[in-house]
Amino acid sequence: RRDSQQQQQQQHQGGGGNAKGHPGVCQLLDVGLVPDAYWIVMPKYRCSLAQWRASPRQQPPGQPRAAALYLAVLIQVVETLQVLAADSIVHYDLKAANVLVDLLPGATDEQLYNGAPHPPCLPCFRPVLADFGEARAYDSVGEAFTARNRGTEVYKSPEMLLMHAGGPPVRSSAFPGASSPASSMTPAKMVAARAVSLKSTVEMRSTRAGLASDVWSFGCLAYELLSGSMLFGGLDYASVTHRVAFGPGANLRLTCQERAALGEDNTGTDRASAADTAAPDAQTPSPAAAAACGDADAVSPIGKAQPSGTHEDDSGRGGTGERVGPAGWHGGQLGDFVEWVLARDPASRPSWGQVLARLQQLREHALSLC
Repeated sequence: RRDSQQQQQQQHQGGGGNAKGHPGVCQLLDVGLVPDAYWIVMPKYRCSLAQWRASPRQQPPGQPRAAALYLAVLIQVVETLQVLAADSIVHYDLKAANVLVDLLPGATDEQLYNGAPHPPCLPCFRPVLADFGEARAYDSVGEAFTARNRGTEVYKSPEMLLMHAGGPPVRSSAFPGASSPASSMTPAKMVAARAVSLKSTVEMRSTRAGLASDVWSFGCLAYELLSGSMLFGGLDYASVTHRVAFGPGANLRLTCQERAALGEDNTGTDRASAADTAAPDAQTPSPAAAAACGDADAVSPIGKAQPSGTHEDDSGRGGTGERVGPAGWHGGQLGDFVEWVLARDPASRPSWGQVLARLQQLREHALSLC
């Protein structure tokens, strides 16, 4: 019984090593075991990150000060994920609902729900990773893989979704190299395309999910925190798998509506459909995809100088002096960041160190405009 209790304690506390006792990991105070169940005791937190972001007083990411606040929270989450990775722990169920809000000493609900604070725009709480029910601790990073489907569907990586999935959707864009409708392809080309597609699908299905799966889920979490809405909210399992695993290009492409939720003022056709013309290994959208959203600068890489734009009133709050341009203060860099993280090939996803560095760049840019 004592051994079972220790195992449950390690699982729900995020394992051992540096993660145990870390302020960014939910701590276990006590554990008990009865014949048919076990119980756990944890600190009481104010709310989840999803509940905090859903507050009507939270500002949209088009405001630099609000974005700087959200980016500061994401930076802390990544720093904690680095600690887990160092201990060879994979969470497998990252989402805003599984990150809890731990108020700092002296912080009040008024501060928590009063929108973005003045620079340096830091949160009055610490984000705490929780719900390690799907997590696994491994002896080494090289062994950190699972062969079991884990997590929440709309946050799952392509390799996780395909682990026990059936065959690929029958559509031409699911076939590598197919750039025209199936009806325009010769029978020989169609057979070759299907063969390549099925081979790729079998390889992906047999791939186990590891640390890179957490990176994908974090990309979905980042979009949720920045925009205030779930990336694939409202879609069923088949629709999510269809878009995540079989969409065109090496990286998932956000639609114009999804980018608009990140503070971009885009018009025109759907960005995702325009991105069909992009090269499969493109890391940034093609000019056609950029034009579809109304502004080529909306997909500029991070670090490119952006026009300062004009001073806008802060949603009727009396004006903040924050500078925003026609495509938002970030010129599309928030959307570019999410797409960069959401690489379909797990080997192509950035490391936690790379994710952290880019988040810090984005936050510095936001603070420079506050």
